[in-house]
Amino acid sequence: MLAALLLPQLLSAKKWTAQSNEDLYADFLEFTEAFQRTAKEGGYAIADDLALFIAELETVSTKSPYAWIKMSHRFISDQICRYAPGLDEPYSKEPRSIIRRNLLKMRDFPMHSNDVSDFFEPYVSEARNSFLKWLDTPAPAEGSLQIFKIYNMGYCLRTSKHVVIFDLVWDGTVSEMDYIASKADILLLSHPHHDHYTKEMLEAMVRAGKYVVLPQDLIPGSKSSAKIVKTVSFNEMDLDGVSVRGFIGQQSGDPCFVYVIDFDGWRFAHAGDNQTKDAEAYLAQIEALDVFTIAIFAKPQVMMGYAMKAPGADKRGTVFLSSHENEKLHTPDGRIGFNQVYDETDKFGSVTFNYPPLVIWECGECITLTK
Repeated sequence: MLAALLLPQLLSAKKWTAQSNEDLYADFLEFTEAFQRTAKEGGYAIADDLALFIAELETVSTKSPYAWIKMSHRFISDQICRYAPGLDEPYSKEPRSIIRRNLLKMRDFPMHSNDVSDFFEPYVSEARNSFLKWLDTPAPAEGSLQIFKIYNMGYCLRTSKHVVIFDLVWDGTVSEMDYIASKADILLLSHPHHDHYTKEMLEAMVRAGKYVVLPQDLIPGSKSSAKIVKTVSFNEMDLDGVSVRGFIGQQSGDPCFVYVIDFDGWRFAHAGDNQTKDAEAYLAQIEALDVFTIAIFAKPQVMMGYAMKAPGADKRGTVFLSSHENEKLHTPDGRIGFNQVYDETDKFGSVTFNYPPLVIWECGECITLTK
């Protein structure tokens, strides 16, 4: 029965094209009904929740054709919090991973509607609110690393001593940005695309007297600060206990950094949207990473291969984090979703690639690693 929950595969490797709301809803319902049937065969409690959700969905959708979008968001958000992200997502046959995999595939459908423009807001605002609440909780114990996925390639790393943020785009209020800046030590930005930074967030960091590291052509609208590090390429430098190195790459002609930071016993790499091999290849020449986050469209298997060749990688056990799924600024047909992440063979759907420990997750989620 467990193998049955590897389905539904009727929509595997979904190729998103322009669809009407009616057709997209029909595909979503077909997928969800297949998931419910196989969950019932497997004997999992979520089968009953899915059955109730489907019944309510069909009733409400006859009165309001777009109701399924917000309803599905609410249902998936409520359910997925019961199945925390793990290190075995692409291939695990554990019930938690299988259920989670199908919930994330369900998430794709409302993210690919051509007919409405506001379907992302509940998803993004919920992640923002969760992040603000998380920042207000106690720091982790010494020796632990917490990683919060804010949005897209936006990450916050927290130890007992430091808070480091990458590629934060913030659509909330100025007071929220000031609050984030008061908690953070450093903000690093990989490249000047608007799904990776917010000028107002940079200015909040400047007001707070905190470090900002960015490519030299990404200049905030505020006055220059001694703690803004503008660079094209640099050697290792220490920013109050956080060692930073950047390796130049690019995306669509724009400079895009791969950053490696060392702090409090952890080594973390962030690849931004880099699409050149040279920057990642350099990772094979330095000491192995603890964590590496990569954009899902940027040849993840190639990038993993470089990182796994680094000195000491066989002992360190690098954890990889998936990123950049369902980017709202992309068109629906160019928006890579979790169906493709899980099923395409050049991503995480290969049965022959030897995947390292890997987390496939969505914005608003957090993991804790401990040495």
